[in-house]
Amino acid sequence: ANGTFKGRGFQFRLNLTSENTGHNINVIQAGFVASFESRTERSYVSGSSTSTAPLQSGTSSSGLDVTFGKPFFVGTSSLGGANAFLPSVGITIENASAGDYFVLSGVTGTGFNIKIKNGTSFIDKQFTFQAVGYGKGV
Repeated sequence: ANGTFKGRGFQFRLNLTSENTGHNINVIQAGFVASFESRTERSYVSGSSTSTAPLQSGTSSSGLDVTFGKPFFVGTSSLGGANAFLPSVGITIENASAGDYFVLSGVTGTGFNIKIKNGTSFIDKQFTFQAVGYGKGV
């Protein structure tokens, strides 16, 4: 039956019957299509809780590490390849000035690193993010 199912693993079985013992049942192919629904994350880990409030980028040259409230599934060696399905991260800089831009790096299923700059200088600005990916990682 079509539907949305949650689980760690699934088993499938074909139960075939015939009303006539003179009929042979011949199955050429049976299968299924499994897909992850996309998920959007706007929350991040802050101390021992999660928050959706804007973040401050800070002026550190190492940037700010942001950890998602819930990790994304990014693939495995047997399913697409490790890190084959990284989330897509969108950034909005609040009260941006002419020349402000961000550098996003280290995107993983658990978070990313961001630096906000104007020219060659690191600047401290508030920003929000939206990450779109698949499933929930463990």
